[in-house]
Amino acid sequence: MPDLQFEGEQEYAPQYHQPETPVLVRWILATGFVRNARQAQYVLLAAAVLAGLLALFFFVSAAAGGIGPSGKTPPPPGVPVTQGFPPGS
Repeated sequence: MPDLQFEGEQEYAPQYHQPETPVLVRWILATGFVRNARQAQYVLLAAAVLAGLLALFFFVSAAAGGIGPSGKTPPPPGVPVTQGFPPGS
């Protein structure tokens, strides 16, 4: 069995495939604010960090402060309203 050979057997060298520039990087490059793809990637990274910090801020402020402009949540229905809320709310 080790002597088995196929006709037309050829060796294929692996070909390097240059990856295409990502769409968001191309969009940022098209604006002209950055000069190359690396700077565009830094802009995307900064936007992602900013979005994460903004989401964290909203999450923490909603968990700590409650709902409403005064930071107080209205009492549930059936509980008498004390100070700070108009009647019927």
